[in-house]
Amino acid sequence: YKQRIKSKLYEIKCHQNWGYPSSTRYVLKYRGEPNLSLLNKAKDYCNNYERKKIKFTSMTAMEAGELINEEVFRLTGEKIKINYVLCMASKMNIMPAEQTICINSSEEFTSYDVERLKVHEIGVHYLRYFNGKNLNIKLLQKGTSNYIETEEGMAVYLEEIKGVSSNAQMHIYAGRVIATYYALRMSFYEVFNILKEYGFSDENAFNMVTRAKRNISDTSKMGGFTKDYVYFKGYF
Repeated sequence: YKQRIKSKLYEIKCHQNWGYPSSTRYVLKYRGEPNLSLLNKAKDYCNNYERKKIKFTSMTAMEAGELINEEVFRLTGEKIKINYVLCMASKMNIMPAEQTICINSSEEFTSYDVERLKVHEIGVHYLRYFNGKNLNIKLLQKGTSNYIETEEGMAVYLEEIKGVSSNAQMHIYAGRVIATYYALRMSFYEVFNILKEYGFSDENAFNMVTRAKRNISDTSKMGGFTKDYVYFKGYF
């Protein structure tokens, strides 16, 4: 509990300094940063990446939201609130304690996205909260100190186990490590160009650097929000 409180205080400090490079100092205290070993592993994955074609159907954000809500009800018997948000750093963000899912209404969704998000967001993140609530263990409802690396890693691992992962998605997770590492040391433009060297499209590279620099208003400066490396690190 003491470790969780300490971590939460650093998180609060990060958000109090949001928009300024100083926020990075606090995010590093509770999120950490990728080391060179992980960076090289991510680079190796990107260098050896081969895209494979998969079949899917397209759907709207609202159609995706309805399917996600159905999955929550199937697993828990609960219905949760769906908020459609125009600008988000990700396709979907789940807030279990508020029993709310935010969905990026400007994104295009596929049937493959939805199957993956069911496993990742509902099967792991929401169920951890749901089980903690039913056991009446507040710490498990909120997450222990440094829980996010384990939980995101488990979510990525279960994507693979359930057959809803893809080389393309793992390429994104590896790219996020590269983006996170260099965002702490370089400008938005410089990180964008590095990602382009590892086979990312303009859109994917832009989105990854946006996520990595989301706490910095002047993106020509060094610094960033380091959460995104935990998907790849936690998986391994």
